[in-house]
Amino acid sequence: VCAPTVEVECEGPFTEAVVPSPDLSCDDWVLTDDAPESFPPGQTNVTFAADGDDDSASCITAVVVLDSTAPTLSCPDAGTVVLTEPGEGVPPTAAVAEDTCDESPVVEASPPILAEEGTTNVVYTATDAFGNVSTCSAQVTTFAAYAVDGFRVLSATAGQASTGVTVGWEAP
Repeated sequence: VCAPTVEVECEGPFTEAVVPSPDLSCDDWVLTDDAPESFPPGQTNVTFAADGDDDSASCITAVVVLDSTAPTLSCPDAGTVVLTEPGEGVPPTAAVAEDTCDESPVVEASPPILAEEGTTNVVYTATDAFGNVSTCSAQVTTFAAYAVDGFRVLSATAGQASTGVTVGWEAP
């Protein structure tokens, strides 16, 4: 009889787990299994096979690697973005997420585009493959630096005490 399901917490892309061998009633039987050295997140079935005395038997133990830990999410510092074209928005600075079991957790910002002047609380959400979620937020100030007709904004920067805008002329 195989052991019941073995559950372990994820420790990375692959996690070690101890899978108990089934009890054999006959000492002269040979027991084999197909257990890997470590297990990926999710469920992996381990098959045990026993052979001896012109007879054989097998059973399966499920190994489940669980992820109950939310990703680590690092929000950008409060900052400023500059709108350089009327009617166009800019995305906020990206947040960075890391997760023990999911190499690429999904990170989303709300709102995803900043299109109006003012200060906005941008809420970032990171979700891993197991549905664990973490959030953080940052204050972002948006202002417009539009060029007059015939010119276009080449670059714009905003700091705590100053703003810099570089414009270029476009020939008609």
